[in-house]
Parts: sequence; C-alpha cells; structure tokens
Amino acid sequence: MDEAVADRHVSRSRIHTVFTTGRLPTWDVVDTLVEILASMARDTEPEEEIKEFLRLWRAAAAVDHAVPAHDVTRPGPVTDRRAAEATTHLELACDATALKPGHVLGLTYRIRMDADGPLPVVLGASLVGRDSAEYYDESGDLRATLTPGTEEMYHRQLLVAADTPEGQYRLVGGIWYPRSGEQRMASVDLGYIVQIER
Repeated sequence: MDEAVADRHVSRSRIHTVFTTGRLPTWDVVDTLVEILASMARDTEPEEEIKEFLRLWRAAAAVDHAVPAHDVTRPGPVTDRRAAEATTHLELACDATALKPGHVLGLTYRIRMDADGPLPVVLGASLVGRDSAEYYDESGDLRATLTPGTEEMYHRQLLVAADTPEGQYRLVGGIWYPRSGEQRMASVDLGYIVQIER
C-alpha cells in the first residue's frame, strides 16, 4: 500500500498506525487507503466505496471528538485515475512581450477539462531561454479545481527573476496534477515571444 501512494502524501508510518491502533485516522488517510484497496478488488468502484466510507468515517468522527468531521464535506476525488484519464485543452496568453528583470508577466489560462469529477491542479509557467535555461516563479503557481465539461479562465502572474539575462524567451505553461507532482496533464509552448531587456 505504501508503494501505491503516488506522492507519499500518506507515509508508511501513518498507514501502519491505521492497522495497529484503535485511533480514528484523518479523512485524507482513509480516503487514500480506500481508493487503493477498492482499485485492487474485483467488481468494485472506488468512488462508491469512498462515498460509503465517508459516511462511516463521519459517524465515527462524531463520536471521536478528536477528529473534526465538519471540515470534510464530500469525498475527495479519486484523482490518480482521473488525472490519467482527463482530456485537457489549454490555451495560454500573456499581457506583455517585453519586460525587464524584476517585472511581472500577467498570464491568462483558458482550460476545458473532461474527467470523472472535479480535479485539483496546479497551473505553472516558465520562461525558457535559447540556451534551454529555464526561469520560473514557483511562488506564483496557481492552485485550482477544474470542473468537468466547462471552460474556465484563470489569471496568475509570473515574476521575472532579477538575475534573468537579456534575450528572447519561450513562454511555456502547463497544468500539473499535484498529488503525483510529476504528471503534466497539458502544456502549451508559445515560442520565443518574450524579450527580456535590461
């Protein structure tokens, strides 16, 4: 089960604690373990099992006041599979093409996603120089939850680092799935459209 947790957001010791103590685990641990076990079982749908276990967990949490049940309003999406199966269309636009180091580039993402339920994502962007050096502003990455079947627009800013050299840069944007960390669901490369000037 430890190996099946995509980004180690539930540690081996937390999994061990679930099966060796009588303490009620937090919902994120239960959600993860039910998804793993249900995906291994025949004739079982993880979404249905998660809904049932959420009902049971809420009842247990109401008795065990150490765990706040009011913070969990719905099952978490079965996001590992959903991210892998999502069809995602991404368009990216920027509000300037000439900037100085230390300035901010405004970005607009237009996204349409088809998947089985809402999907949490991270919207990232970077500037890539002609020498393939990449400059990005991770602090500006935007977290969002995409709704299936609708077109949505998001805005974020990309700070051009003070040490970015002069030159032409490709603008590259992407949608990332945060629980796996490495799975890029969609990306767009607008080419060498940004000029950094001193």
